[in-house]
Amino acid sequence: MPAELDELLRGLSVYQDIVLAGQTERRGERDCEERWNAIAPHLPETGSLLDIGANFAWFCLRWCNAGADRIAVAWEADLRSAAIARYVLASNAAERICLITARADTKNLQTFVASGQRYSVALCLSVLHWLPDHRTFLHALGSVAPRILIEHCDPREEGAGIEHVRREIGFIGDYLRQMFPERTVRRLAVWKSHLTDEFPRELWMVEGQNAEPSPLPPTP
Repeated sequence: MPAELDELLRGLSVYQDIVLAGQTERRGERDCEERWNAIAPHLPETGSLLDIGANFAWFCLRWCNAGADRIAVAWEADLRSAAIARYVLASNAAERICLITARADTKNLQTFVASGQRYSVALCLSVLHWLPDHRTFLHALGSVAPRILIEHCDPREEGAGIEHVRREIGFIGDYLRQMFPERTVRRLAVWKSHLTDEFPRELWMVEGQNAEPSPLPPTP
């Protein structure tokens, strides 16, 4: 592994696989390929992808490498992880991926809404349990993407995200149906958490005919 990357990784856990110049240099804690195999059949052939909590931009790279008419935004608020993503994207000469490092919250997402940005699909993989404003954030996300793929933990998974947020959300299927009563909500896959064997994580998809969400439902 290049010394520069090794220095960037010092003291940082390798969450996603690290791909340099098209080759996997190091495997991450999470099974990226398993997730991609579950996600890929539900992605459009062309268009734009917004990856929230993109980490090392693995999914953005995989998406753009699968077709010439694809662009992506990798949104990663952690500056150290974003530095790895920047290194990875440069190594792969990724010219159709934009990396942004703003905090993932409703205020910043509303700038996307206000500027009229729209995406074909959004990924929100193991992110919601870190967001105190998860309800307003997800509602705003529904304004910019007609299809959202969401991975989430079981509310009983200790150590996952912020505890009170994880418990507020509860079981993700019920939560998403309450958040998006006029859209189709379905579970796509279940897989092992990287933190525990006791409670799996689930992948769900929310999709509708347009990107205009219903009014934000009241908090249960």
